[in-house]
Amino acid sequence: MLTLPFIKRGELKQKDGTVIVAELPISDPWPTNRTVFDAGMHYDHEAEADLYYNGDLVVPNLILEIEGDRFMVIEVARHDYVPHCVLRLRRTAP
Repeated sequence: MLTLPFIKRGELKQKDGTVIVAELPISDPWPTNRTVFDAGMHYDHEAEADLYYNGDLVVPNLILEIEGDRFMVIEVARHDYVPHCVLRLRRTAP
């Protein structure tokens, strides 16, 4: 089976701080071309995560923290051919 290299670990939480997944395998987030941009800061990003966590990721209003950066999960798209999820993220204040 094909798999993608998920080189980072993120913490997936509900808005109230309840941890859903303590160490979510995820790619390094990258800015999207449809980004909200202000004063040199990119707010919209995408990342990829293991398909195994799709059920955890589709809950509305989740917070994903990756190495000190905090994102809200906006959208999750499931891909079955090479099993993974594509996440649309928006950077948020800590």
